[in-house]
Amino acid sequence: MKKKIFSILVAIMIIAMALTMTACNKDKDKNDDSKDKTITFTDDAGRDVEIPKNIKRIAPSGPLAEQVIGSVAPDKMVAISKKPMGEKEQKILKKFMNLPEIGQFYGKLPFNAESLASAKPDIVIDIGEPKDTVKEDMDAISEKSGTPTIFIEMNFDNADEAYKKLGKVVGEEKKAEKLAKYVKRVNDELDSGMKKVGDKKLSFVYLTGDNGLGSNPKGSFHMQMLDTIGDNAFVSQEKSSKGGANEISQEELLKLNPDVIIFGPGSIYNDVKNDPVFSQLTAIKEGKYVEAPSLPYNWLGFPPSVNRFMGGQWVAQLFYPDQFKYDLQKRITEYYDLFYGYKLSAKEYKEITKNAFFK
Repeated sequence: MKKKIFSILVAIMIIAMALTMTACNKDKDKNDDSKDKTITFTDDAGRDVEIPKNIKRIAPSGPLAEQVIGSVAPDKMVAISKKPMGEKEQKILKKFMNLPEIGQFYGKLPFNAESLASAKPDIVIDIGEPKDTVKEDMDAISEKSGTPTIFIEMNFDNADEAYKKLGKVVGEEKKAEKLAKYVKRVNDELDSGMKKVGDKKLSFVYLTGDNGLGSNPKGSFHMQMLDTIGDNAFVSQEKSSKGGANEISQEELLKLNPDVIIFGPGSIYNDVKNDPVFSQLTAIKEGKYVEAPSLPYNWLGFPPSVNRFMGGQWVAQLFYPDQFKYDLQKRITEYYDLFYGYKLSAKEYKEITKNAFFK
């Protein structure tokens, strides 16, 4: 009997030890899991930032970033810089209509740190041109919002690599790869076509504002795409920032007398034919002027985001139809589907581009 009792006690001790070891291992696994929940990411400002490994909630820094993030991970966006105002914009971007507005880090919209914090993002992502104070700015936003904030540089030339980097960060590598291939294809096509155009580039100016006398000079971030395709006649040592434009006088515009004039949305496109100054310009006399399409964003880079890859295809064919021979409507429809998740109808395309071709 004593031997039997002893055997039972030993068995109980063995079971107890096994249970204790299992519990310890579970606790160890939990601790290991907590360590695995974050990774260190070195952003393009050179900052080492501890970010969640599995990101489910993303806030953009402004309109530029929201276009890029919205094309890669629309279902993970939890905030928007400003809700679309027009009925047509709302139709295309309806998936973002119920998101809180947070403004933007850089630009005309005031940034709302409280609204950002209330959106409870896992991460805040700034994308685009590196400002001189980008490190300090990212640190400040992170501190104010209590959320890790990173910067990814994206310009017209490196957009494919930026997409791949973003895809890895947010866990959407497959979609990011598809978008990277798209922008790479457009860039390669533009490079190849422009090599054949050579030194026969058309001169142009891009004009904005109620009086049509705002312009972005050659070499500015906003003009990257247009500078690739045409010869920007407006040159200035001072390059406006935060999405603004330099002022250009009527006298200077008459001296420049470009081959083509592109008016920004909401400018004086409809009135220039009868304007005493603009009507003197060769481009106006010959009907070589257009208005940039702007649904849901300005195609030419205001903000200077991935919309430029759609605008680039339009302008290249507009300037050099003999060189860029493709079905533009098909290209634009493809863009809306891939980047906005929106099926653009033939009627909508015609309406959007009604002022986008020479007279």
